[in-house]
Amino acid sequence: MNLDPVLKAMSRGHVPGLLMVFAAYLAVLIFYAGLYYLVYRFRPRAYLFNVDIMRDQTARFTAKHRDELERQRNRLEVAAELRDALEQGERRKLEQLQTRLEAALAGENVSSPVPETPGFWSPNLKSPEVQTVRYRVQYVPTLDPPGVGNSPLTLEVRDSAGKHLWTWESELIGGSTLHVTKAVMVRAAEELFNRTSRSIEHEERMLNDTDAAERSVWSFWDFLYFSGITLSTVGFGDILPNSTGVRLLVLSEVLVGLVLLVVVLNVILVAPQ
Repeated sequence: MNLDPVLKAMSRGHVPGLLMVFAAYLAVLIFYAGLYYLVYRFRPRAYLFNVDIMRDQTARFTAKHRDELERQRNRLEVAAELRDALEQGERRKLEQLQTRLEAALAGENVSSPVPETPGFWSPNLKSPEVQTVRYRVQYVPTLDPPGVGNSPLTLEVRDSAGKHLWTWESELIGGSTLHVTKAVMVRAAEELFNRTSRSIEHEERMLNDTDAAERSVWSFWDFLYFSGITLSTVGFGDILPNSTGVRLLVLSEVLVGLVLLVVVLNVILVAPQ
């Protein structure tokens, strides 16, 4: 490829014009990538894919969603245990209060404070920790600047040995930075359970719904690549248009690319000073 005309144009001060052409070229590439991907989402069979590449891409897609499904199922397990632990702890607290009330009615001395349920949650009110059957879940408010008074809430999950497993950010507000209330703890556990349940439904649908999976195996970046090889007229043949509409779309992109590279570029290179 002879770069002398381009170098001469740059030496004559045509750099801004060349950069504008290149920016327009990239804009066309991205614009058509979005169109191709939009067509794929609504009509996946408007394209044909190389058999080996399609098989490999489908295997990766399946493995990715199976791993995510397993991860979400583990989270649901933690959420279920967390809800049970909070409910059981509340029942135990109520039982203790009932016992103290009965003792008071019987004339016994009940001036001592109500003891915390052993292993239920730590006395640290800033970041209380709930002990479930197999996990330890700590509620950690992310402190905002002084004077704000409210904090986003994060749940840090560890196994029974204390090994950190994962962290989950709640959409709830943790309340005062001085403590996390019991009501907030229960709501966060419910939020974790509900959001995880929806995620599991989504992952199962992606694995079991053939139509949904067919529309999701390929991403926008794959069609950005397709747009690039189309605009550059390389055409490797791994992705092929399988409908008249997409073929016309491809043709229009090639023509726009030719206009940019031949007409506009030629005008810039031969334009007088």
